[in-house]
Amino acid sequence: MTILRVPGDVRANAGDCMHAGGIYWTEIWGWEQGAVALNTATIPEPEFDDADDPASTDAIKAVDAAIADHAQRVAELSATPYSDYVKLPSEAHPDETPARDIIEVLSARGWAPVRQPQGV
Repeated sequence: MTILRVPGDVRANAGDCMHAGGIYWTEIWGWEQGAVALNTATIPEPEFDDADDPASTDAIKAVDAAIADHAQRVAELSATPYSDYVKLPSEAHPDETPARDIIEVLSARGWAPVRQPQGV
């Protein structure tokens, strides 16, 4: 079993995994043998310094712009009168999320989305 320490008095099992915290964190040591206990508070936060990387800064700005553009299109569609809305083809409707727009702007900058192997 893998046990992950969480804040608060919590204990929740999910198959071979458990979240435990507070009073339950000390209880698990009395009955669990062969467990791997993880206290994430001891793991240092990674340090990312992309300030000097112009490609990274450009990508961040492009993603922010794509999200803002998507939000604007959704707002415009929401403000469309119903009589005009029903006349719009489905292609004129923005996606539910800006994910496709983000992939497009990153792909235009040479970034490639991660492909999951089949069956995963």
